[in-house]
Amino acid sequence: MKTINYAHAETIEPKLQSLHKKLSSLGVHNDLFHIIRRPGWTTPAELHFVHNLIDQIEFTQALLVKQLKALHEGSNMIK
Repeated sequence: MKTINYAHAETIEPKLQSLHKKLSSLGVHNDLFHIIRRPGWTTPAELHFVHNLIDQIEFTQALLVKQLKALHEGSNMIK
């Protein structure tokens, strides 16, 4: 029987909570927490992969927000 590596869950859960809030603000409904709540999933390679993927999703979300702001500002300039 595999056990949950709580140390890994504790390092990644705050990242997932932050990402969940950011994506929810864009109307994206997601359930990312099932990733860390499965017993035995956190090998070092999996942890590295998930951390980096979360970082990339956060970067993409921030870029999308920036692009939407620019689109809104630009459209307001058109008369």
